[in-house]
Amino acid sequence: MTPHGEDELLRAGDVLAHRTALQEGPRGAAPQGVILCHQARWLGTVVSRWRSRRVGGFDADIRLLRSTNGRVAVVTRFGVGAPAAVALMEELVAFGVRRFVSVGLAGGLRAGQQPGDLVVAERALREEGTSGHYIPPGAAADASAPLTHRLGEALKLAGHSYVLGAICTTDAPYRTTRAVVERWSRAGGIAVEMEAAGLFAAASRRRVDVAAACCLADTLTPQGWRLAFDERAVATGLRSLFDAATEALQ
Repeated sequence: MTPHGEDELLRAGDVLAHRTALQEGPRGAAPQGVILCHQARWLGTVVSRWRSRRVGGFDADIRLLRSTNGRVAVVTRFGVGAPAAVALMEELVAFGVRRFVSVGLAGGLRAGQQPGDLVVAERALREEGTSGHYIPPGAAADASAPLTHRLGEALKLAGHSYVLGAICTTDAPYRTTRAVVERWSRAGGIAVEMEAAGLFAAASRRRVDVAAACCLADTLTPQGWRLAFDERAVATGLRSLFDAATEALQ
């Protein structure tokens, strides 16, 4: 892992400058906020119903939402997991973006949770590798408190209930053992996903704000993994998060 006090040899700004020299870089002003949407297909028509303008220069689908006068962009199709999400965030930070909301699906870790339940992260339990390149081992991976508060308020104003707490981030869902689930539960984890810890750690290093929220789909308990869930409830929950993220970033 990279020593945390050393300067990097390769920086995202250098990559953008190189693309610009090849006339392949992003143009125009950066949005003030970006929604990182990890499962866009579950949004249905929520993105297509908003008029948008595409931003080029990135290995992702980035669209400025015209209803926000270009202040907010939604990003999809950038890969799965913390390495992909953080690499893209690095480039967007170099472009000038200062606030991000990560929105996606997660597995529930507590009895009684239902598909469609909403979780807003105040911190992430680190079970992946990306965060270790940005913060020391054992350091907390915390969400931005002000942006998390704005996201929660937007959900409340829209009449959506949610749970605030710790979410777990893993690189290897197919290595989720009974002992791992029990450890996460003892540590206070209420859901598991694949990006938040890396995003929070990188944000602390780059001095930008990141919040994260997820809609519960499948469920993990020491007794097993329940894959079947109500797809309509999950799609509705994810759309609610998307709308709240849009409000929080304006």
